Parts: sequence; C-alpha cells; structure tokens
Amino acid sequence: MICSEIHKLLTRKRNYYGCPDDDPLANALAVSEDGIHPVTYQMVRVGEKIRRLRGLLRTMIRSKIRETLCDIAGHAIVAIACLDAEEKA
Repeated sequence: MICSEIHKLLTRKRNYYGCPDDDPLANALAVSEDGIHPVTYQMVRVGEKIRRLRGLLRTMIRSKIRETLCDIAGHAIVAIACLDAEEKA
C-alpha cells in the first residue's frame, strides 16, 4: 500500500512537470543542464523536506507528516534511479 502511494505521488509529480511517459527521469536528469548533479539535487530536496518535517513534528498534523515522509521517500527513489541511469550511460 505504501509503495503504491509513493508510486502515485511520483507519477503525479512527473505529470505535473510534463515529463514524457517514455522517460520518467527526464526532469530529474535535466538539472545537469544547469550544472547540478541530479543525485545532489535530489539530496538537497530531501534536506528541504526534512527541515519541513521538523516543523511539522511540532504541530503533529499526521496527514502532513505522512505526506512529507512520502516526499522524502520519493526523492530518495529518484536519486537511486538517477544513479542507475548514470551507470548505464
């Protein structure tokens, strides 16, 4: 159930950014055009989400905490996929 939820989240975000279906990593890898390593970018995003999570833990709004944890997991998954793509290139 949780993996399915994270998959839906990643798909929704991929569609939001207009990534083609045949290249789900297009947006994540495109940051290299700006001189940013894709894995580094994903880890920066994880850091942002962790800082957000710290604030949410003070409020104990469970739905927002859960959503943020899913975001963190999603960015970690994308980072792994970027590493795999680098190895294949």
